Amino acid sequence: MRNLELSRYGRAFIAGSAYPVVFFPFALLSLSSWAKPDSGFSMESVVWFFPWAMGFWNVLFVKLRSRIPLSEKGRYWVWGILLGVIFPTIGNLSGAPAKLWGLPFPFGLLVIPLGVSAYALVWRYGVRAMNIIVGIDEEK
Repeated sequence: MRNLELSRYGRAFIAGSAYPVVFFPFALLSLSSWAKPDSGFSMESVVWFFPWAMGFWNVLFVKLRSRIPLSEKGRYWVWGILLGVIFPTIGNLSGAPAKLWGLPFPFGLLVIPLGVSAYALVWRYGVRAMNIIVGIDEEK
């Protein structure tokens, strides 16, 4: 029987989605304890959405990283910062801070710098480590 070898992009998807699959359910449990139970915000949609989104984001990273004129570690920082700008902005536009914590629109924008910091750290240390484990990247 022949061994099945995943393509580089298949491994990138697995590496990008593995971290949120493990981390986000625990984070969401703590978030839901702070959120208003009657807010109507669907935590389940976040659990389903983030692993897919981060998996595809990692595939894009693997495909486009040679075009980012920075060091390898710098590329991970920039890619995480971009994701940290996109997701919290989408969350603000959907009204998530108001639904979850009762923050009106201008104060909900405070979530964006926190998101940028969190995603940059997750991407640099979490996803990069997974990329090293699956053989997409090498430790330097």
